[in-house]
Amino acid sequence: HEAKRKRIRKNGHYSTLESHGHAAIEYDSPAITTPSTMASDQIRQMVNFILQEAHEKANEIRVKTEHDFNLEKQTLVHEAKLAVQDEFAKKEKDREIQERIARSAEIGACR
Repeated sequence: HEAKRKRIRKNGHYSTLESHGHAAIEYDSPAITTPSTMASDQIRQMVNFILQEAHEKANEIRVKTEHDFNLEKQTLVHEAKLAVQDEFAKKEKDREIQERIARSAEIGACR
């Protein structure tokens, strides 16, 4: 059986109605559809898809980078706080030792 094709215009679009015996298949297409415009549309769709994927990936990378940066910053700040606390504790201990030495020297001088 040979397919019969019929072009139908609906709402500014052309449809191709193909009938194969008892079954009919309708293809919607823009008012002016040529193989080159169909190819251009497909290429445009692929480019848009690729750009969308690239934007999503770039956003994922940006979010991950910000997260990693904040984690590293927190680690460095925490380590710096610990270093300052250790330095303070060491200086406090040295001050106490110097105070004891001075008190001991005073007591020794008074004898």
